[in-house]
Amino acid sequence: MVNYSAEESIRKAAWKNKLGFTGHALKRMGERKITNDDVYNCVRYGLVAETQDHGQDIKVIFQEPTSTSAAKYVVVADSLPWPIVITVCLTIEEAWETRDGILRRRD
Repeated sequence: MVNYSAEESIRKAAWKNKLGFTGHALKRMGERKITNDDVYNCVRYGLVAETQDHGQDIKVIFQEPTSTSAAKYVVVADSLPWPIVITVCLTIEEAWETRDGILRRRD
């Protein structure tokens, strides 16, 4: 049995178009004008801003792929039978800053 990291597992599912979406994520996508393609691009090509291992599932925050400061990010839980997009967010400069091309929470 192959043991994938949460990031690898989520990216693998994204390449197979196998991400689930919570009702909350779908609502936020509509409010923020973030498309399914935007979400899949964040997961497939984006950088990992943070990994959270509290709660039932490991969650990975993927920022959008960009050469400048990321304007959006997605939070995805590595759960079975497929990863689930928990929420999608627009970057708020008061809460996040870009360090070496990666979003980091401000201290």
